Amino acid sequence: MLINLLEETEKALKNHSTSMKYVKFIRNSEGLISIADFVEMASKINYDNGYGEVYIDPSLTIVGKFFWLTRGNYDGAEGWVYHHRPKEPTIYAGDVTLRNTRTAITKSTFEEEVEKCGGFFEEE
Repeated sequence: MLINLLEETEKALKNHSTSMKYVKFIRNSEGLISIADFVEMASKINYDNGYGEVYIDPSLTIVGKFFWLTRGNYDGAEGWVYHHRPKEPTIYAGDVTLRNTRTAITKSTFEEEVEKCGGFFEEE
């Protein structure tokens, strides 16, 4: 489905009761992107967020005081994934073991996360 990057971004933020007003900075793997530059560029980008080639820079990150958005993709379908800063626990861990475990991201869990941010998917 053809979607505008700025509209997609604003919808993802609105779905989590925030807006561009609360964005502290935007970055990618190259460095800092001014919010004004992002808004100008994103308003001109219409792309197909469905399956196929990833179109938007996957290192693009939008950071607020208590949240951040990252680009997620599954088999070429892409969209924003919202992350909320976790609350600090009030109970200390007892026996601590830090293990390396891998959690597979499935199509359904990825789609659920992107849908929460206003993404759209169409089955082929």
